[in-house]
Amino acid sequence: MARRNTELSGLVLLFLFWGHLYVSQARDSPTISTPSFIASNMVLQRGQARVWGWAPRGVNVSVNVTLNTPAGSDVVGSMIKCATMTAANGSWSAVINTPFSTPWKSTTVTIGSANFTRIQLENVAFGDVYLCSGQSNMAYPVVDAFNGTSERLENSTYPYIRLLNIKDVKNSVPATDCPSEAPYIWAESNPLTISAARGEPMNGFPSAVCFFAGRDIHTSLHEEIPIGLITAAWSGSAIESWMPPTAITDGLSPVLGGNGTCGGILRKNDATLHDHKEPTTACSSQGSGKMFYGMISPLTTMELRGVLWYQGEENDHPTDPCYGPELYGCLFPSMITYWREMFAQPNLPFYYVLLAAGHTALMREAQMNAQHLNHTYFASAMDIGATAAEEIIPGHPPRKQEVGRRLSLVALAQLYGQDVEYQGPVVKSYTVHQTTSTITVSLLFENANGLHLDGSATCTFCCNGTSSGSPLYLVDPDQGTMWEPAGKTYATEFTVDPTQGTLTASVTGFRSVKGRAQIELMMDNAPECVVYNGVGGPNDHRGIVGVSWRQNVTLPSVGQSTLRRR
Repeated sequence: MARRNTELSGLVLLFLFWGHLYVSQARDSPTISTPSFIASNMVLQRGQARVWGWAPRGVNVSVNVTLNTPAGSDVVGSMIKCATMTAANGSWSAVINTPFSTPWKSTTVTIGSANFTRIQLENVAFGDVYLCSGQSNMAYPVVDAFNGTSERLENSTYPYIRLLNIKDVKNSVPATDCPSEAPYIWAESNPLTISAARGEPMNGFPSAVCFFAGRDIHTSLHEEIPIGLITAAWSGSAIESWMPPTAITDGLSPVLGGNGTCGGILRKNDATLHDHKEPTTACSSQGSGKMFYGMISPLTTMELRGVLWYQGEENDHPTDPCYGPELYGCLFPSMITYWREMFAQPNLPFYYVLLAAGHTALMREAQMNAQHLNHTYFASAMDIGATAAEEIIPGHPPRKQEVGRRLSLVALAQLYGQDVEYQGPVVKSYTVHQTTSTITVSLLFENANGLHLDGSATCTFCCNGTSSGSPLYLVDPDQGTMWEPAGKTYATEFTVDPTQGTLTASVTGFRSVKGRAQIELMMDNAPECVVYNGVGGPNDHRGIVGVSWRQNVTLPSVGQSTLRRR
């Protein structure tokens, strides 16, 4: 068969003004240059990608992408050519359009112009790029996960998974570059590019959650699509650090100095939801966005397939300057909307982790407020905490493989169209029946195939019917506080019907001041008995944990029942 040469023409692009992109900042450059992370071994987004940089004003910059094909292939020398002119502010950018359905796994990218030294990037793949960000549970390195050493040595060699690890850098204005934490910039995944460092401080790389999610996506796609994983996470960071002032303003009510639309999920005339809070500048002053400016801003010209986010622990306490979970439910969607605007990807998929056991159910509930935005979903870690003996780094559950698995299932279902179960059981409707001594609650679930109860990873009483070993309890909504509910009474008898998708629980001895009750399902901070679909529990990797739920109800008269849909 005759070998043929195929040339694809790129668009000629001229960018004089980039309203949303920070590469527009003026930068005098005597040569053609790019940010440091545009480098050999990188992954660029298949379908459409961008490369950018700086050059003397008015210089025409060409970008050529040559497909490297194996010896003996009948297609060689496939090429994409792009050209752009450097704008008056010294910046240039070029869009590269490549086949989406047949990713290019190995290319050479050449950037240059007449009379200037060329930049040549080798082994560049076009696949799917994920940005992984948040705080310490995202920064947590592979080697400190369960069986981390063997994961690194025996199950990390994937030439088409590429790793970039951004160094912790704060900046008071949007930066145009960000250095690598690792001794390489981009690199293929293997035991030499995954850090062997252990323990405090968490100076290993890459992110365990990011790596395990990316690895599961890659292998589930038969390793046909290259995966680029960018870790940009900072231990102990509050959400405000990732939100410049514009985003903070959108996440606060008027009495706190904002407009309170929560990333667009509220109308402005609803922005008084949190106006009972005392006026303060503590939260807005925290929102300097220095981590965003230093670690995310330089990347915002890059095309992404999705963002993976694991954060919230630092905001999960009553003395949080941003009022903890109560305002996190507004700040978090505001941050997502702001990031999407900065990346100029209004539908950028954003998948996040509901916090592990030991953090409050209130924060997990607040995190779920992001579900009001399109193209968001969560992977719950509430059942996969750790005992003190299991923790390598105190306060950080090492079961990162399961967190990564659950995130990967979300991506595989929503982005790749795979028929996989990625949602846990969710309450669809409930019935409350009262007798003289007992209140019986029956819950009907969606996503209930294989519905069952199992103990969490750290359970002591598990599902034995004692107070801590029960998935459901009632509290009196007219007593106690958000942080300390009163009158908590656990169900001591409960049954599951997997064929009907129901959980029925009986509560004896509950007393209410005003004849009302709040039903709470898996709302303990560290639930010991949890609802799953599929098969198995937190260590079996075959089911998905259910979603915490609570509902205020007026108790029916004795002998009567109340049916409600959520």
